[in-house]
Amino acid sequence: NSVNYRGDVVGNAGKCHGAVDAFLSADGKTVNLNSLIAPSPLHLKEAVAINNRGEISGIGVLPDGNQHAYVLIPKDEADD
Repeated sequence: NSVNYRGDVVGNAGKCHGAVDAFLSADGKTVNLNSLIAPSPLHLKEAVAINNRGEISGIGVLPDGNQHAYVLIPKDEADD
């Protein structure tokens, strides 16, 4: 769905008539965005955009079916 200047790609993938997950492809690796966040009832199903700072926006869904927008902001490595 979106690519930033570093070549990081975000979008969504899943099985036909099955679960759909938001993903990030960066540095030759593709990861499910749900695996990068703290446990949450919000399931990240679509990543819509990524900017040059690596911030990702998208759509998630709660167990009751309500959809919400989200923004993921990368953790600064200096905060480790």
